[in-house]
Amino acid sequence: MQLKSAWIGYDFPFDVVESHSQIAEWRKNGLEKRVKLPEHHMTLGYFDTLDSDALTDVLKKIAVASLSQTSITFDGYGTIHDYMYLTPDLTAESPSSLIRKELLVSELLLPENDKDFHLSIGGADPFLSSKPKEADLVPPLTLGGRLVLVGKNGEKFVKLFWDDAKQSFVDPTIKQTHEPIPVEAIVIFPKIQADTCVALYILARFGKEAFPGIDVAPVLFWSSLPEGKTPDQLLSEGVLTIDLGGGLFDHHIANTESGKREDCASTLIAKYLGIDQNPPLKKALAWAKRDDLEGKGTISDDPLDRAFGLSGLMMNLNRAFPDDPKRTLDYILPLIHFHVLEEQKRSEELPLEWQMLLDTGKAKQFDLKQGNADLKCAYLETDNIALAGFLRAAKRMDLIIQRRASSGHTNIITRQLRSIDLRPTVEALRKEEAKRKNTGIVFDRVLFQSTGRIDGLDEWYYDDAADTIQNGGVNPGTTPATSMSGEEVLEIVKRTIPYGIIGALKRKKNTELGK
Repeated sequence: MQLKSAWIGYDFPFDVVESHSQIAEWRKNGLEKRVKLPEHHMTLGYFDTLDSDALTDVLKKIAVASLSQTSITFDGYGTIHDYMYLTPDLTAESPSSLIRKELLVSELLLPENDKDFHLSIGGADPFLSSKPKEADLVPPLTLGGRLVLVGKNGEKFVKLFWDDAKQSFVDPTIKQTHEPIPVEAIVIFPKIQADTCVALYILARFGKEAFPGIDVAPVLFWSSLPEGKTPDQLLSEGVLTIDLGGGLFDHHIANTESGKREDCASTLIAKYLGIDQNPPLKKALAWAKRDDLEGKGTISDDPLDRAFGLSGLMMNLNRAFPDDPKRTLDYILPLIHFHVLEEQKRSEELPLEWQMLLDTGKAKQFDLKQGNADLKCAYLETDNIALAGFLRAAKRMDLIIQRRASSGHTNIITRQLRSIDLRPTVEALRKEEAKRKNTGIVFDRVLFQSTGRIDGLDEWYYDDAADTIQNGGVNPGTTPATSMSGEEVLEIVKRTIPYGIIGALKRKKNTELGK
């Protein structure tokens, strides 16, 4: 790739630079960045024109384990008119100094473009001026950075990052194909968070092809990387780090590169595996991202919601087991697993079953009215108890009649928000059941519309709290199935729902609560 107006350097975390006490003070006093983009970088060399393949060949000759990551300590600063910069301590050998030496030897980098390493923090850059250390930066600022190449390809600027494994620059906006990377251990920070939990779950469940061994790899808990080790070196040894010290799945680095707070570790992993648009993972990823980037695992202000929200419970576990974070994982990961299984049913399995029931005539949709309310309704014959919830949530059905195909038990479920009046319906169902059973029960409207169960008519239970009529409910047990056919129950519902008073149940409850 031929690039114009190109430069090679290291990107550093924007927020970390800006949070330094001295820089914050300069900003407070009016110092502005040269450009408004939320990024900081240290340039190793400028090129009027550059062949990226030739640059890649030069970098391949450098015999270090990792070029993509470096750690630089900035211990000084200087000013040129209104331009302000930080100067690095380069007494220690680093990938950055090795790269510049090789670029000069190769003659890709012209001597006049070999300027002092520095980190621009303000003002317009006088590119041709030297930028020596003029004063000490207190305290020094140590930053981890990632090797980047920026230039103009035709009319478009591109930003490419060095990949140690591929030994080349890659475009993060283009989906990459990855060679399998064997993993023998996973490393996370000891404090368990929503993001790391979802990340571990996704890797174990969906990452076995990309990371052979990941599903059985032990989880280790480190506060920092071993001295002298980089994430890429550890990965080459079979140790995958998550959100720690940079590396493949450190969202701090990724967000600095993109200039946006758009990713957490779990979304990076999902994108790497190509499953970031997987519907069953949608809510788990959204929860992890909101909890990590916004600190809002639970949005509700209700104290009960906050106390029993998963993010709050996880923090309780962290406090209960400060020296045993694995116990917290053991509690949380199964909850995420069963959530994803349920989401898989809702997004994949249940829609298919619903369509199959419609196609085979075992389900039908119809509309009813109660007062001035239009009600979307459904009738279906299936033993799958999850379908009613799916129809209420995904299809926005207000009333569902579900008949168990295997036993004939028939339940009527509503969307509670609509406050549908089921009293005329339960009255008619009990009246018809009593007639068929010849129980001798004398008809009484108040009795036949009452909540709970009537002696001698065990088939029908009216629950005004859930706003349902249950013929056995989820687990029929010893409750006898109705003697009516599904079509007969359907006809009673169609005939009696219009006689109800929409919202009556809600008004009654509010009166009882003194509202």
